[in-house]
Amino acid sequence: MKKAIIIGAGGQDGHYLAKVLRYRNYKVLKTYRTKKSGIKLDITNFKALKNFISRIKPALIFNLAARSDTSHKATQENTRTIVIGTVNLLEACFQLGSKAKIFLAGSGLQFENENKPIKKKNALSFRSGYACARNASLFYARYYRLLGLKIYYGFLFNHESVLRGPFHLTQRLWRDAMRLKKGEIDKIDIIDDSVVKEWSHARSTCESIYKFVASSKPGEEIIGSGRGYSINQFVLKILSTNRYRHEGELFRQTGQKAEYKKLISAPGRFKTQCGLATLLLDLKSANK
Repeated sequence: MKKAIIIGAGGQDGHYLAKVLRYRNYKVLKTYRTKKSGIKLDITNFKALKNFISRIKPALIFNLAARSDTSHKATQENTRTIVIGTVNLLEACFQLGSKAKIFLAGSGLQFENENKPIKKKNALSFRSGYACARNASLFYARYYRLLGLKIYYGFLFNHESVLRGPFHLTQRLWRDAMRLKKGEIDKIDIIDDSVVKEWSHARSTCESIYKFVASSKPGEEIIGSGRGYSINQFVLKILSTNRYRHEGELFRQTGQKAEYKKLISAPGRFKTQCGLATLLLDLKSANK
């Protein structure tokens, strides 16, 4: 049985990607920086990482390790995990002469954003520490690809599931919408309800990740649905799913500045399904 390693498997993508791989008859080894139900492995520890890859001899490696925090305060941690972690992984595979296909998770936030659908040929951004870290990992991917490694770099756009943490935007919007319905609050506090983003289901995103790695040559691809909804529209769909129509203003602006006004992909061959209807049904089922 062929083996696949998922590094940084603690989030929703690790969960759904493992399901996708097991369905294709891979033995999946999930690693975590802090011990959960899988294997404890810190990607910044080069020796431990190299020894692990040498012992497992995987056919596929998926690096999902990163913090979900894109703010400046996470710059040092993002640099350590994304940049140093990527270099460690690629150098370990290079020294071992690994033939594994290696997937590196990137982000739509790596590009300059002019509020238009983002293509992979768009200019790269260095407007945040997070973007700098991601783009450093991209350049190292290109360098090690020249050295012969089979590296697949996917620029991922927003994707959701019921596995998001309780303080994540999607879970908070659902929770506040239900409080609004019950009359516990009169408005939802939000930075900017006009912000437009994709709401693809994480399961579909992971299917596209696998198809990218399995069916194409090493390279770089946009992985997104290309369909966007504003936060306002998303909350209205939550309320509609729960058969509630709110009269009056839904939101109270907090006065902070949003990170972007619109973040939408222009996907190529590996377009994800929008998945919003499935996401809403999953959220409703999980919050009964």
